[in-house]
Amino acid sequence: MKRIFALTLCLLLFSFFSCDKDGGEIVSMIIASEKGIMHDGESGLDIPTLVGKVGKSDKWEVVGSIEGFDFEEGYECRLLVAVIPVKNPPAGGSGLRYKMLRLLSKTEKDSEGL
Repeated sequence: MKRIFALTLCLLLFSFFSCDKDGGEIVSMIIASEKGIMHDGESGLDIPTLVGKVGKSDKWEVVGSIEGFDFEEGYECRLLVAVIPVKNPPAGGSGLRYKMLRLLSKTEKDSEGL
């Protein structure tokens, strides 16, 4: 009985500390309080999109979308996200996708330097 309990405990601990199942890297990200505009070359349309600072970067960059995150204008959010490589990205599409793991903070403010 003790062996079964010990084995179950080991398996549980292993599952908590293993890598992301999609092979992604886990980083913090700051999402700007307003969306940026991305120009789509094919359609000629300007598309509103999320803008963020990934990891320790000081530069805002187009993020696109984040699975599990609901954008609210006027709030700058700090997130913990998984950056997951896309195996076969669509032509002109991103080779990365983002999945929110946790909302770390949400502050009402105007993001600077956009």
